[in-house]
Amino acid sequence: MDVLTGTLIGAFVVWFVCIRHHGKGPKKYKIRRKGKYDLEYIPRTVKVPAVRGWKTSLVCKVANSYFGKMFLLDMMLQNGDFKIFRTIQMKMNPTFYPNIELTEPCAKPDDVSLTNEEMQEVLNGSVAKDGFNFNCAQDFVRQYKSGETTPTAVAENAIIAITNSEKLNAIVKYDIASIKKQAAASTDRYRTNTTLSPIDGVIIVVKDEFAVKGFPHTSGSSYRHPNEPAKADSGVVTKMRDLGCIVLAVVNMHEFGIGTSGNNPNKGFGACRTPYHLDHFSGGSSSGCASAVGAGIATMGIGTDGGGSIRIPSAYCGVVGL
Repeated sequence: MDVLTGTLIGAFVVWFVCIRHHGKGPKKYKIRRKGKYDLEYIPRTVKVPAVRGWKTSLVCKVANSYFGKMFLLDMMLQNGDFKIFRTIQMKMNPTFYPNIELTEPCAKPDDVSLTNEEMQEVLNGSVAKDGFNFNCAQDFVRQYKSGETTPTAVAENAIIAITNSEKLNAIVKYDIASIKKQAAASTDRYRTNTTLSPIDGVIIVVKDEFAVKGFPHTSGSSYRHPNEPAKADSGVVTKMRDLGCIVLAVVNMHEFGIGTSGNNPNKGFGACRTPYHLDHFSGGSSSGCASAVGAGIATMGIGTDGGGSIRIPSAYCGVVGL
């Protein structure tokens, strides 16, 4: 076995170092003339072998071996021009304050004097004024404990909200039977005083970037196994279920998280919209999370943020993004 492994590693090294770089290899796919930044790139033919199946497994094992960590990974990063992202130095300081000139006078903190009731109206809205106000997780739990409502009743309303909010394109995958089953279990726990956590029965939605058992896990794309349901929950979904949360639905996202608008043209997704104005995007890439929470369909949404993917849609939809 050691001889076979050594032979394979040796053959791979010979191919990678000697053969693959010969002629018009990927390392020279584009050469920019040094110092001549006003000239166009010189295109080169790219010849990169397709590696899939057992070959992918072999390359991964070799790359993660002692030899791979010493030499191979560095070479692969260099050949793919990825090292520039690890060595580049950004000398521009970030902007912390708005650089747009205000056209109207801005009130200073000392100029504002609101009563507690007025502050609550600012934060939660006015039912008398617009018929809607935000309810936090604590509000639901308080009413569950007092018996004013139950997770089952709230889940029934959430199901109705899903069907009434199709124009948002926030909710993309859900199972009514599963929602009712989760809600019934939470209702029983409140009745028997055996709740699993302080947020038992709170309704959440999950970005399509996380696997949710029973639903295709596609990261907002129609090309990534759209007809293959996930066989298990991702770690964060498992944790939320352990806390007793009701996983309402899988929600929309910008395809593969590469974008900030939430405009997803793929089948089964569509452009996700802010609940305040259907002609506006909800922001991305965690677009469905912010839209669903902003619309009051769910109390919380589980998203991801690599460069603004939670912060942007939260700002667009008027909700808190952490």
